[in-house]
Amino acid sequence: MNRKKLENFWYYNKWLVIGGAALLVLLLHLILSVAGAEKEAFSGILLNCAQREEKSALAADFSGYAGIDPDQSVVNFDSSIQLTREGTEQNIQAFQAILARVAAEQVDFIVANQENFCLYSYNSSGIFCDLRDCFSEEVLQLLEGHIFYIDRAFETLILENADNADFFENLEFPDAFHPENMEEPVPMGIGIGSCEAFLDSYSSGGEAVYLGILSNAPHSDLAAQLVLYLHGLD
Repeated sequence: MNRKKLENFWYYNKWLVIGGAALLVLLLHLILSVAGAEKEAFSGILLNCAQREEKSALAADFSGYAGIDPDQSVVNFDSSIQLTREGTEQNIQAFQAILARVAAEQVDFIVANQENFCLYSYNSSGIFCDLRDCFSEEVLQLLEGHIFYIDRAFETLILENADNADFFENLEFPDAFHPENMEEPVPMGIGIGSCEAFLDSYSSGGEAVYLGILSNAPHSDLAAQLVLYLHGLD
């Protein structure tokens, strides 16, 4: 496999390539080292986002809004992780760090650009929850236009071709904003890149970004509340 194909294979199969081989090792490590870590009241990972100030105003403002006592609990919005499509050691280590925290149920949500959101949604079945389990139909209607959909049927196709690197050479994901063209549309993420409260604290380099609530989030109710807060629907 040449370098280009190797990079493409890593890019489109990172969850599958790393997950199966590393998950057991990571979980054993977590048993020993993570169990005693400080409990966070609410936590998210903001991939490839730059924090504008030393301390996130969004985390502080949302803590006050949600009634989280900063003296008793930690709210952590981590914008330190940067991922690119290259299969470098740095990217692999960053990815493993995310996987470890997700497996340990230390993360409630992930914010990512469209490219990365597609990859995580499609290549790691079940990582994000179906937004219909978090919001009422009325709220989802209010958020229409910001909702990022995946096609469950296309996800199945990807899994069936996981060992076929050539399949991913010219892969095009379904249009995330036209569920009417999908076989099995599932609302999976919410666009937040234009929300003032987000922009006051973070920069995404001009890219649209989407928030996905993890299916094993320990505080999925707060993640849903954050979406409403950002969109002024509180």
